[in-house]
Amino acid sequence: MSLEAIYGTQPELLPRSMVRLAVDRSSGRRCWKARSDIEIIGLDSYVLLARESIRRFPWKPDTSIDWDSLPEGMDIWSSSSEDASLDSFTPQVFPDPGDLVFFWEPISVPSVKVKAKEAPVYHEDIEEAFSNFWVYSIEGSVLVEKSFSGVMTASKIPPHDLFAQNIF
Repeated sequence: MSLEAIYGTQPELLPRSMVRLAVDRSSGRRCWKARSDIEIIGLDSYVLLARESIRRFPWKPDTSIDWDSLPEGMDIWSSSSEDASLDSFTPQVFPDPGDLVFFWEPISVPSVKVKAKEAPVYHEDIEEAFSNFWVYSIEGSVLVEKSFSGVMTASKIPPHDLFAQNIF
């Protein structure tokens, strides 16, 4: 299946605090709408944002970032425990206010953009809904990964073509 056929087809899997069920005025059908401080990212923006962030990292076959393959000198922060949370980890790596983009596993769930100052409201719901996800700070040029094991790791985004891969 193509990315176009898969990406964003399951907005109902987003945390309920981020979306609400609504009725489309033109069709009368029920649909999922983002809350006022959340922007659901369309496919074109997703491709662009992924190219600027997650696609610049080396990947393992299990769809986690291969942090050990980053070159020396890259700033890397990592949680010391398997129960790190966004609340305790992100202030260290996202000091700049601005926009955060959340990428999910699976990609059928659309990515969302939220202001950094608004994001803490959603942290607990995000961590309950997804065991593996990435957070991209557009202004800070930092990516955080929450892995299946619960460990959180972050790094500045590598230079453009260092590891460019087509995994998402």
